[in-house]
Amino acid sequence: MRETHDYLSIPLLVRPNSVIAVGRHEDRPDYDYSDGITLQVYDLTDGATMTTAIPSVTGDTNILFEVKRKGQTITIARQGVSKPWRVLWWASRRLRPSRVDRRTVARMACW
Repeated sequence: MRETHDYLSIPLLVRPNSVIAVGRHEDRPDYDYSDGITLQVYDLTDGATMTTAIPSVTGDTNILFEVKRKGQTITIARQGVSKPWRVLWWASRRLRPSRVDRRTVARMACW
């Protein structure tokens, strides 16, 4: 099989326990990365804790996210500036979080 791809259509292979922060702008490289960010969480295994730092335009850490899974409970804690954000949960097996701590989660998208 042979395929041709441009930069935006290259398949992305992601390991389990990965958290990838995706910004909402595609038209420029320099913007407020923490505004409207989506955390894409891939196959978080039981007992895993992942930390993701979101930089400011100057390179300082603007927001720090910690994503934990314990059994069927997913906890996401945010430290730093308060801006809109969401989570996109990717799982190879069906997982239904039983509890979401609303004090640490500002906005949840889809699980």
